[in-house]
Amino acid sequence: PFWKILLRSYLNFSNICIILGIIWSATGLKMPLFLATFTNDHEKAVMSPGIFAIGAYMWDHPFIGGNPIEITIYFLIHSVAMPLLAILFCYALNLDHTVSIIIVIIHTMPCGLIGYKMCLHYKLKLLSPTFTFFWNNLLALPVQMLWCTIINETHLFQRK
Repeated sequence: PFWKILLRSYLNFSNICIILGIIWSATGLKMPLFLATFTNDHEKAVMSPGIFAIGAYMWDHPFIGGNPIEITIYFLIHSVAMPLLAILFCYALNLDHTVSIIIVIIHTMPCGLIGYKMCLHYKLKLLSPTFTFFWNNLLALPVQMLWCTIINETHLFQRK
């Protein structure tokens, strides 16, 4: 049934851990040393396999294919519209200079593996979403550098 699909799509390990982390941070309790050490080590250990997995998926995916208009639109939404929305919300919420920069850079990050895995699960391989994943990851560094340049050169979040 539809409600089970909806429930399972939101109740996954990532979302549960995020909710638990938010609850933990709201309590104001200090993190125990063993948990802080484990989290730090885990953070270091997860990045390398994640980047390797993205590279392996990209190796298995062709450069050209899919609908070029859709892919371009999706890429521009992810690389331009999302950071612009982040900038808008940073100004609307009057966030701190450093926090605003972090939020914008986070919104320029490449697409995650979860979207690609969902495409594979729903038999969307070699369609516009997977090509968007591919090109978004391939061009992530130049896009991030461009946004850093825009933020730095325009002094976007500096208060007068």
